[in-house]
Amino acid sequence: MRIITILTVVVLILESLMYGPPEADAGVFNAASFSPDEERALGKKFLLMVESRLPLITDPDVVSYVEKLGRKILAQAGPQFFDYKFYVIRDEALNAFAAPSGLVFVHSGMLEAMDDESELAGILAHEVAHVVARHIARRIERMQKLSLITMAGVLAGVFLGGGGKAAEAVASGALAATSTLSLKYSREDEEEADRMAFKWVQGAGYDVRGMINTFKKIRRYRFLGSPTIPSYMTTHPALEERIGYLEDLILARSTPVVKGDTAELRRCQVRLSLAMKSPARLREKWEAELNKNPEDPYLYYGIALTYQAEKQYGQANGYLDQAASLGVSRSVLQGERGINAFAEGKLSEALVLLKQSVEDDPAVARFRLYLARTYKEMGQVEEAVRSLERIEQDFPDYAEPYYHLGLIYGGRKENGLAQYNLGMYYKLTGEHQSAVTHLKQALQDKALSPGKRKEIQEILEDMKDIS
Repeated sequence: MRIITILTVVVLILESLMYGPPEADAGVFNAASFSPDEERALGKKFLLMVESRLPLITDPDVVSYVEKLGRKILAQAGPQFFDYKFYVIRDEALNAFAAPSGLVFVHSGMLEAMDDESELAGILAHEVAHVVARHIARRIERMQKLSLITMAGVLAGVFLGGGGKAAEAVASGALAATSTLSLKYSREDEEEADRMAFKWVQGAGYDVRGMINTFKKIRRYRFLGSPTIPSYMTTHPALEERIGYLEDLILARSTPVVKGDTAELRRCQVRLSLAMKSPARLREKWEAELNKNPEDPYLYYGIALTYQAEKQYGQANGYLDQAASLGVSRSVLQGERGINAFAEGKLSEALVLLKQSVEDDPAVARFRLYLARTYKEMGQVEEAVRSLERIEQDFPDYAEPYYHLGLIYGGRKENGLAQYNLGMYYKLTGEHQSAVTHLKQALQDKALSPGKRKEIQEILEDMKDIS
């Protein structure tokens, strides 16, 4: 790792000092004027690097929940340069960061540590504020000219350098000591982001004390010497001072206590735990917690999903009944029962349950996916295709619909669309070499529409350096 880091630093120094002025179209930034368009280009490269090297949580129930909170914050922030996107990294670190062009990342460890929605809202607001205030952009302007791909690697070294195994996978090959120091946030940056976030969190109807609670959790983990605190967070400027001035703001503004609804957060955390740990271990943990708190509906819901994951659908339904009696959303429980019925081959029952669930709450992409799969298994292929394409439009980063559409189009001998959808599935799951192979094969189909052909060519161009 040390050799790789040294070599990376050498390459950066040589690139920035030895080469003459780059051509205008060489994907290199002019340090004197880092424009929003250049920031978008850098963000696109950075995202491709993260997708190809880090495990992202793809469960739409988790990602959509984070996205929804982010949108509530953005509604308070006013018109923006960028189309913000929110992602969850599968990693135990208590970490969150914003990359150029409005890409906001939360590590799963941070999500699992939240006790209240206001805490997560505060985290997202703080990271959005860094983008709105263009703190990263201003620091990039001070650096030497670097290529897009090199700058994306430098940013990976800054934000993912330490704190969890996933971070090391990127940072070990990209960390550039000569550049990361100039990219780190100053005390003034952090205070500006905190004050902006304070205003937005309060405007969105959350309790601003959640921001302080989060800082205290980070402080506790830091004092324990936890390896899940990333290196840039352990040297975060003036954590105690930040807690202090936020407490002063609360006192000065007579800020009321706001009691939030934790139902969606709890459901998100259940889904997240299932993506991270084995069902049997989770069930053992949740059953132990149930002995202490037998009225917690989300423990029953979580145990039901561990049985669902192990294909024990009778036991799963029994725990879903318990969760229903304690107040878990009817549409959620109908959707889960619909998935169980689908898995058991009870297609008519699955169709009724899933249709009702989707009508009640179309924001749950997983139930919409199983409804589309039910249509396919019942021979209603055109309805399945329409349903899957609508899911792709509403949840463009959800990988599974692309896979199932790819299979359907392949069975219908529509090779271009089949290869396109499989390529997108592999791109979103981080298997970029497979994605490139399928997307290139899609271009060989002369029946492919000009619009789809152009889209594929742009994707391949963006992926060229990363692959």
